[in-house]
Amino acid sequence: MIKLLFTFLLFVLITEQLEAQTLNNQTVVAALNNLADETKYFHLSSGTYFTQSASTGVGNDKTMPGYGQYDSWIVRLNESFGIDQQYVIGGDDFERLDYVGEFYNGDLLISISTKSDSSGNLITSGDSANLTFDEVVLRMHPNGYIRWQTRIGGLGHERINDVVIDHDTVWLFGFSYSDSSGHKLSGNYGGSDYWLVGIDEWGQVMVDKSYGGSLSDVGESILILGNEIFLSGTSNSPAGSGNKTVSPFNSTSDSWLLKVNKKGEILDQKNIGGSGIDQKQRLVYKNETQLFQICE
Repeated sequence: MIKLLFTFLLFVLITEQLEAQTLNNQTVVAALNNLADETKYFHLSSGTYFTQSASTGVGNDKTMPGYGQYDSWIVRLNESFGIDQQYVIGGDDFERLDYVGEFYNGDLLISISTKSDSSGNLITSGDSANLTFDEVVLRMHPNGYIRWQTRIGGLGHERINDVVIDHDTVWLFGFSYSDSSGHKLSGNYGGSDYWLVGIDEWGQVMVDKSYGGSLSDVGESILILGNEIFLSGTSNSPAGSGNKTVSPFNSTSDSWLLKVNKKGEILDQKNIGGSGIDQKQRLVYKNETQLFQICE
């Protein structure tokens, strides 16, 4: 029994040493203290971007200081998993990174949720009395120079769930509880609405549209095909409320599919679902005649 226990402890010790040696032989992105969850990876032509909300200062592999409680920390990794570049974006409060994309010229598109006012390297002002999140969209040169940044969102809660770069136009899609207020132009039909925002190459908002009914409408996926934009998410709002013309089956949450033009005008809409709750929508394009919507 004692011999068996000794063998087990020796195995654990050797395993821990091997794991530590393996870690020491790799470039490990580390911070001094705490890291928030929601780690994300974005694979772009310029490299793999590792992102996380960080509440840390400079130390170990982190060479960029923080600005507030949690900042968006973005690290570009090369093929050998070494660090090529890193950025910190944030203000005096809390930031969560939603998306990193790439323009045709190599500029980065960065979209973050923020509770910060104008502070740190965020120059767009929010409502200092507002305790909910806005979205800040930035266009940044790979060397870290911010070309422009645009804040969107009202006095209620917003969340961006999907982003598409169409040539030089940025399309952001999610949901909003806000009426027309703050940095939000469109109104609210009740509860949460689908929320579509289009931003041009200079950072100017071209389109700000809400779609929904009297209950809950949560936008999740966007797909652009030519001059048409397809939007998908979940909805339990009835027809005849807001700008919704179709009802969910059995008063449950179903998928609500919208087709709009690049002015945000509704071209068509359809409800898709069964007898229960359908959620977690994702649009997939196969060819000119087949568009798939994946639901859970």
